[in-house]
Amino acid sequence: MLNKIRSFLKELIIITIGVLIALFVSNLRENIQAEKYYKASIETIKQEVESNYANLKDVVEKQTSLLDTINKYSADRTTSHLILVKGGGLKMAPLNHSGLGFYKKIKSA
Repeated sequence: MLNKIRSFLKELIIITIGVLIALFVSNLRENIQAEKYYKASIETIKQEVESNYANLKDVVEKQTSLLDTINKYSADRTTSHLILVKGGGLKMAPLNHSGLGFYKKIKSA
């Protein structure tokens, strides 16, 4: 009877150790995947910020040029349409924020 209990306890310990090792490996794998996802998300956001900054910088330069044109022709009897045409028109920056939205959606889930 005592041998059966010892045998049972040995098997139980072996199974418990095996399950704990499997859980540890699974957790480690999930952490590695989460870290890769985090780094990729941060890189995507960084690239979007750099792209948006470049687009905004370009628009600011063009709008500054338009403001200079407006100041130059404001004393004349020139129509606002003609001033806008001479200044290159109004500009808007195409901004991208899909990476941040995706990251926020995943983070809240």
